[in-house]
Amino acid sequence: FMKTLGIDCGPSRFPHSTITDEIYDGIYSELDQIGILDHLSLKIN
Repeated sequence: FMKTLGIDCGPSRFPHSTITDEIYDGIYSELDQIGILDHLSLKIN
């Protein structure tokens, strides 16, 4: 989930599988709905 923080590390490496964009978008939406993304994001002014 480094992609969520703005750091795309590319596909997963063995033994993990890479999730699809559809699954990622669903997880991202759920994290946003419960307010977790506010704690993960770095806001630089």
